[in-house]
Amino acid sequence: MEENIQTEPADQKKDRFYSRFFLATAIVLSFAITGWYYLNNPPAEGIEKRMKMFFAKNAKNVTEFLRMTRDEQKAYAERNKHPFYSKYISASETSRLNIRGQVHNSVDYKPTQYWFNLGFMWAIFFLSSWFIGVMIQAAIQINRTKDIEIKAEKEKNKNT
Repeated sequence: MEENIQTEPADQKKDRFYSRFFLATAIVLSFAITGWYYLNNPPAEGIEKRMKMFFAKNAKNVTEFLRMTRDEQKAYAERNKHPFYSKYISASETSRLNIRGQVHNSVDYKPTQYWFNLGFMWAIFFLSSWFIGVMIQAAIQINRTKDIEIKAEKEKNKNT
């Protein structure tokens, strides 16, 4: 095996190095980007997670409540003693818009969704960066092949 490695042409050794380098770079880069995303956007916990679960379980009732007029909302909140309804009525307009956005995003919320998305994001970044690395490796190979052809042609012209 060691004799095989020693007799292997230098170009193949370079290609193997570039291949391993770009693969390792893609892995490290995708972990770094995914880690950065995780640190800046942690998964929902505590009150936020409970609120998203409430929206997911009661999506129909909550969306109907949000479509009602102010008077209908007050009457509905008195009938249903859940804290969300009474807090929504007493919230400012900005908070209401924020809650509407959260309801829209939480209708199909699952607790494991964050981790699935994080894994899928890692896969997308890994495959994208690895593909770019393979394209760079191919460009290096093409340039090296052209240089060899040019040198061979120059040698041929010198000899004739």
